[in-house]
Amino acid sequence: MTKRVMAFLAAMGIVFLLAAYAQKLHSPQQLAVYDADGKKVGVVVGAEYYGSDQFVPLVPFKVEEVPFMLMVYRDGFVGYKFVGWESTDCSGTAFLLLGNPGHGSGRSPMPLVGVGVPGDTVYVEDGQPRYISVRSFSTVPTVGPDDPPPLPTHCTQAAVVPYTRMGVPARPLIDMNAEFRPPFTVR
Repeated sequence: MTKRVMAFLAAMGIVFLLAAYAQKLHSPQQLAVYDADGKKVGVVVGAEYYGSDQFVPLVPFKVEEVPFMLMVYRDGFVGYKFVGWESTDCSGTAFLLLGNPGHGSGRSPMPLVGVGVPGDTVYVEDGQPRYISVRSFSTVPTVGPDDPPPLPTHCTQAAVVPYTRMGVPARPLIDMNAEFRPPFTVR
Protein backbone atom coordinates (compact mmCIF):
# COMPACT_ATOMS: atom_id res chain seq x y z
CA MET A 1 0.00 0.00 0.00
CA THR A 2 1.09 3.47 -0.64
CA LYS A 3 1.81 5.97 2.06
CA ARG A 4 -1.22 8.02 0.99
CA VAL A 5 -3.58 5.07 1.42
CA MET A 6 -2.04 4.27 4.83
CA ALA A 7 -2.40 7.91 5.95
CA PHE A 8 -5.99 7.99 4.70
CA LEU A 9 -6.88 4.78 6.57
CA ALA A 10 -5.20 6.06 9.75
CA ALA A 11 -7.12 9.36 9.48
CA MET A 12 -10.40 7.50 8.95
CA GLY A 13 -9.68 5.31 11.99
CA ILE A 14 -9.12 8.41 14.13
CA VAL A 15 -12.35 9.97 12.83
CA PHE A 16 -14.30 6.80 13.72
CA LEU A 17 -12.74 6.70 17.19
CA LEU A 18 -13.61 10.36 17.80
CA ALA A 19 -17.18 9.80 16.58
CA ALA A 20 -17.56 6.76 18.83
CA TYR A 21 -16.26 8.73 21.84
CA ALA A 22 -18.55 11.68 21.09
CA GLN A 23 -21.59 9.35 21.11
CA LYS A 24 -20.60 7.72 24.39
CA LEU A 25 -23.03 8.28 27.26
CA HIS A 26 -21.82 10.89 29.74
CA SER A 27 -23.54 11.26 33.12
CA PRO A 28 -23.88 14.84 34.35
CA GLN A 29 -22.79 15.62 37.90
CA GLN A 30 -26.22 17.02 38.83
CA LEU A 31 -29.27 17.88 36.74
CA ALA A 32 -30.85 21.24 37.57
CA VAL A 33 -33.87 23.28 36.45
CA TYR A 34 -33.27 26.78 35.04
CA ASP A 35 -35.72 29.56 34.23
CA ALA A 36 -35.97 31.67 31.05
CA ASP A 37 -33.31 34.07 32.37
CA GLY A 38 -30.83 31.27 33.08
CA LYS A 39 -31.43 31.53 36.85
CA LYS A 40 -31.05 28.20 38.64
CA VAL A 41 -34.41 27.13 40.10
CA GLY A 42 -33.01 24.09 41.90
CA VAL A 43 -31.50 20.64 41.58
CA VAL A 44 -33.52 17.71 40.28
CA VAL A 45 -33.89 15.06 42.98
CA GLY A 46 -36.37 12.87 41.15
CA ALA A 47 -39.07 12.85 38.51
CA GLU A 48 -42.75 12.03 38.35
CA TYR A 49 -44.15 10.24 35.31
CA TYR A 50 -47.14 12.00 33.79
CA GLY A 51 -49.14 12.01 30.57
CA SER A 52 -47.76 12.28 27.08
CA ASP A 53 -44.89 9.96 27.98
CA GLN A 54 -43.05 12.60 29.97
CA PHE A 55 -41.11 12.78 33.19
CA VAL A 56 -41.59 15.94 35.23
CA PRO A 57 -38.63 17.03 37.38
CA LEU A 58 -39.12 17.09 41.16
CA VAL A 59 -37.25 19.94 42.89
CA PRO A 60 -36.88 20.58 46.66
CA PHE A 61 -37.25 24.05 48.20
CA LYS A 62 -37.17 25.59 51.67
CA VAL A 63 -38.93 28.85 52.58
CA GLU A 64 -39.31 30.17 56.13
CA GLU A 65 -37.80 26.87 57.38
CA VAL A 66 -40.61 24.96 55.60
CA PRO A 67 -39.27 22.19 53.34
CA PHE A 68 -41.35 21.19 50.31
CA MET A 69 -41.05 19.67 46.85
CA LEU A 70 -42.68 20.79 43.63
CA MET A 71 -42.96 19.32 40.17
CA VAL A 72 -41.67 21.77 37.56
CA TYR A 73 -43.32 21.84 34.13
CA ARG A 74 -42.08 24.03 31.27
CA ASP A 75 -44.70 26.63 32.20
CA GLY A 76 -45.09 26.42 35.96
CA PHE A 77 -45.00 24.65 39.29
CA VAL A 78 -47.28 21.96 40.73
CA GLY A 79 -47.80 20.71 44.27
CA TYR A 80 -49.53 17.49 45.22
CA LYS A 81 -52.82 18.97 46.44
CA PHE A 82 -55.51 21.14 44.86
CA VAL A 83 -56.14 24.46 46.59
CA GLY A 84 -59.80 25.27 47.28
CA TRP A 85 -61.85 28.04 48.90
CA GLU A 86 -65.29 28.37 50.45
CA SER A 87 -65.72 31.65 48.50
CA THR A 88 -66.71 31.73 44.81
CA ASP A 89 -63.64 33.79 43.77
CA CYS A 90 -60.64 32.04 45.40
CA SER A 91 -60.48 34.58 48.22
CA GLY A 92 -60.38 34.11 51.96
CA THR A 93 -58.90 31.10 53.72
CA ALA A 94 -57.32 28.61 51.34
CA PHE A 95 -57.62 24.85 51.91
CA LEU A 96 -55.57 21.96 50.59
CA LEU A 97 -58.21 19.53 49.35
CA LEU A 98 -57.87 15.93 50.50
CA GLY A 99 -59.19 12.80 48.83
CA ASN A 100 -60.62 11.00 51.85
CA PRO A 101 -61.08 11.70 55.56
CA GLY A 102 -58.12 9.41 56.28
CA HIS A 103 -55.79 11.46 54.07
CA GLY A 104 -53.97 14.48 55.38
CA SER A 105 -51.06 15.56 57.45
CA GLY A 106 -49.33 13.28 59.87
CA ARG A 107 -48.29 10.52 57.45
CA SER A 108 -45.28 12.24 55.95
CA PRO A 109 -42.58 14.29 57.65
CA MET A 110 -42.99 16.79 54.77
CA PRO A 111 -45.87 19.27 55.03
CA LEU A 112 -48.74 19.17 52.54
CA VAL A 113 -48.38 21.77 49.80
CA GLY A 114 -50.38 22.91 46.82
CA VAL A 115 -49.90 25.58 44.16
CA GLY A 116 -52.67 28.04 43.40
CA VAL A 117 -53.63 31.60 42.56
CA PRO A 118 -52.46 34.30 42.59
CA GLY A 119 -49.67 33.35 40.21
CA ASP A 120 -48.02 30.12 41.27
CA THR A 121 -48.39 30.66 45.03
CA VAL A 122 -47.26 27.77 47.21
CA TYR A 123 -49.74 27.05 50.01
CA VAL A 124 -48.65 25.03 53.04
CA GLU A 125 -50.90 23.27 55.57
CA ASP A 126 -51.75 25.41 58.59
CA GLY A 127 -54.31 23.68 60.76
CA GLN A 128 -56.37 20.54 61.25
CA PRO A 129 -58.40 18.86 58.47
CA ARG A 130 -62.15 19.52 58.41
CA TYR A 131 -65.04 19.30 55.99
CA ILE A 132 -65.59 22.44 53.92
CA SER A 133 -68.03 23.59 51.24
CA VAL A 134 -65.85 24.12 48.18
CA ARG A 135 -67.19 26.93 45.98
CA SER A 136 -64.00 27.64 44.00
CA PHE A 137 -60.63 26.06 43.45
CA SER A 138 -57.37 26.87 41.81
CA THR A 139 -56.70 24.69 38.81
CA VAL A 140 -53.11 23.69 38.36
CA PRO A 141 -51.22 22.02 35.55
CA THR A 142 -51.58 18.49 36.90
CA VAL A 143 -52.08 16.01 34.10
CA GLY A 144 -53.04 12.40 33.74
CA PRO A 145 -52.12 9.89 31.06
CA ASP A 146 -54.40 11.38 28.38
CA ASP A 147 -54.67 15.03 29.49
CA PRO A 148 -53.55 17.98 27.36
CA PRO A 149 -50.41 19.97 28.22
CA PRO A 150 -50.59 21.95 31.48
CA LEU A 151 -52.28 25.34 31.61
CA PRO A 152 -51.42 28.38 33.74
CA THR A 153 -52.86 28.32 37.25
CA HIS A 154 -56.24 30.07 37.49
CA CYS A 155 -59.39 30.31 39.65
CA THR A 156 -62.40 28.17 38.71
CA GLN A 157 -65.85 28.14 40.28
CA ALA A 158 -66.98 24.70 41.36
CA ALA A 159 -69.28 23.13 38.74
CA VAL A 160 -71.53 21.75 41.46
CA VAL A 161 -71.81 24.64 43.92
CA PRO A 162 -70.94 23.91 46.64
CA TYR A 163 -69.55 20.43 47.12
CA THR A 164 -68.29 19.04 50.40
CA ARG A 165 -64.71 17.90 50.73
CA MET A 166 -62.16 17.32 53.45
CA GLY A 167 -59.64 20.18 53.48
CA VAL A 168 -56.69 21.38 55.53
CA PRO A 169 -56.46 25.15 56.15
CA ALA A 170 -53.42 26.53 54.34
CA ARG A 171 -51.39 29.71 54.33
CA PRO A 172 -49.57 31.27 51.38
CA LEU A 173 -45.83 30.72 51.58
CA ILE A 174 -44.34 32.20 48.36
CA ASP A 175 -45.37 33.09 44.82
CA MET A 176 -42.89 31.19 42.65
CA ASN A 177 -43.65 33.59 39.74
CA ALA A 178 -42.05 36.39 41.78
CA GLU A 179 -38.81 34.39 41.86
CA PHE A 180 -38.63 32.59 38.50
CA ARG A 181 -39.81 33.13 34.92
CA PRO A 182 -40.95 30.31 32.61
CA PRO A 183 -40.28 28.50 30.40
CA PHE A 184 -38.18 26.13 32.49
CA THR A 185 -35.53 23.77 31.17
CA VAL A 186 -33.36 21.02 32.63
CA ARG A 187 -29.59 21.03 32.11
